[in-house]
Amino acid sequence: MFETAYREQERLVARLVSAGDRVRGWKIGATSGAVRARLKTSEPFYAVLLQSNFLPGEAVVPGAGWAEVLVECEIAFVLERHLEGPGVTPRAVRERVAEVRPAFDVIGLVHGGPPEGAADVIRSNGSCAGVVLGATGLPVSQCDPAEVEVVLRGEGCVMARGAGAEVMGDPCAAVAWLANRLAQSHQRILAGQVVLSGSMAAATAVASDALEADFGRLGRVTLRVE
Repeated sequence: MFETAYREQERLVARLVSAGDRVRGWKIGATSGAVRARLKTSEPFYAVLLQSNFLPGEAVVPGAGWAEVLVECEIAFVLERHLEGPGVTPRAVRERVAEVRPAFDVIGLVHGGPPEGAADVIRSNGSCAGVVLGATGLPVSQCDPAEVEVVLRGEGCVMARGAGAEVMGDPCAAVAWLANRLAQSHQRILAGQVVLSGSMAAATAVASDALEADFGRLGRVTLRVE
């Protein structure tokens, strides 16, 4: 599914890497049934995370360059060992992960309103405007990703709530899906790479404000959109 869009994504990433960027990992989208229905797809999709996508803590995202900025609260997996499909299970994911961290996935939309379908997002390499990782993480032996809950605050109120279980029932299952899907194009997740496992709550549109996502004992992440 979407092989043409993925080839376009590969060409885009290749151009960026040849210009000096480098691959840091992967992100998974459409991990909930509601999002898949809206994007007209029966399965999730993936995109490539580049070094230039990663923002420092207390990051400032310039909103002026986008028609709309959305924020997703996600659990990031940092791989300790390579993960290669097919046949990867959630248990295999847990065995190869160094730690999980709280994260923001910032999505920048060039045109107002949602994309027409998943192929549009794939071609644009996930519409990624930035990634903010928490400063510290926990091993999965101390933190079950499916049980993590998050509260997103901004604009003086709670903007969203979510849970790891909203990500395909278990974020580890999403990472397993990615490894198995990448195997179809002879790719794998490398040790040291970061995987954003999917949004724990609905993507939240933001204007100009400071945002904080509280993931409980997993930690917090903050950013400002200006």
